[in-house]
Amino acid sequence: MKKKIRIYSSLVALTFLSTSILCACTNTDTSTAAKTDQSRFYFHAAEKAADNKRTNFYIDSDNNLWAWDSVYPDYLYIGNAFLPPTEPEPIMKNIKEVVPTGMYNDLFYVLDTDNSLWELPTDMNPSIPKKKLLDDVAVPNMEHAITANGDLYVWGDQTRYISGMVGLTKEEMKTPRCIVKQAAFTDLDTSTSFAIDQDGYLWSWGECQYGELGQGEAYIKSSWPTIIADHVAKFYRSYDRGEPTMYALKTDGTLWAWGYNQYGAVGNGTTETVSTPTKVLDHVKTFTCTACPSNGAFDTYTNAFALREDDSLWAWGYNDEGNLGNGTTESVLSPVKILDDVAEIEKQRQCETFSVNM
Repeated sequence: MKKKIRIYSSLVALTFLSTSILCACTNTDTSTAAKTDQSRFYFHAAEKAADNKRTNFYIDSDNNLWAWDSVYPDYLYIGNAFLPPTEPEPIMKNIKEVVPTGMYNDLFYVLDTDNSLWELPTDMNPSIPKKKLLDDVAVPNMEHAITANGDLYVWGDQTRYISGMVGLTKEEMKTPRCIVKQAAFTDLDTSTSFAIDQDGYLWSWGECQYGELGQGEAYIKSSWPTIIADHVAKFYRSYDRGEPTMYALKTDGTLWAWGYNQYGAVGNGTTETVSTPTKVLDHVKTFTCTACPSNGAFDTYTNAFALREDDSLWAWGYNDEGNLGNGTTESVLSPVKILDDVAEIEKQRQCETFSVNM
């Protein structure tokens, strides 16, 4: 009989608490706009410092986009202290998705039913016109998007490290520019960015301090996407105390790692920075990495787990609280087998939970 074992970190409770409070806030609206389909409700976390407001969006069944503000006190997470939201107003037609841009950003993006991507100001300032950024968008994201033909476009802060774009004005940075053709997957942040194209090549660009770009140097500024691996099926990113470790699972079942390695997250038997993708294991069919907090701290530490083709489960990385299940509390610098006859490992949520079926 198969058994499912779920492994939780203390971050789960913290996330659940904040999510519950968030839901308590967003569900207080009783207008005709916010109905029961929560998949069409969006909470935009851009703070308006002057009046303590945050913007909510809802797409109704006719693809009309509604917007209204939630007003909150100085201390965000105080039970029922949220005030009622303002009255929703329709602001745009034919919208099928909202792409919020995160905290302290005065812009957000919407995807039209014709798959065009538009930029809008959060405060709906009529003096700032709605701006169409791209047509034929298949995967919309914050400051980057993949079009239907697989081209990766970037704009805004994502242009900071790209050759020929470094000197752009703030206004010029708003124009999307294609940097990778036929992209199938992206993992972009403000400093280190990655993409896998449709041929399985893994590209990296940006700035790194611990070899996380995989381009052969610990500290480097890469001004254009560079191929660092081939035949890549999946890419993963985790963090030890804010410093990233990268993993790539290839189509031949080999697992590769590079980047920050103080607690053995790379799994190559050392604690030295690794600046080039290095093979860690063969015959891997599933991999997951969890960035778990230590003793309730905000810093996170990487636990890496790989399920091999013989159904054995292997682990390595940070282990101060015995996270890896190998009977010790010392960091594990190379993969060690911790279980046999494992059917699958299932990642429930990044940095929080995964399940083992036996």
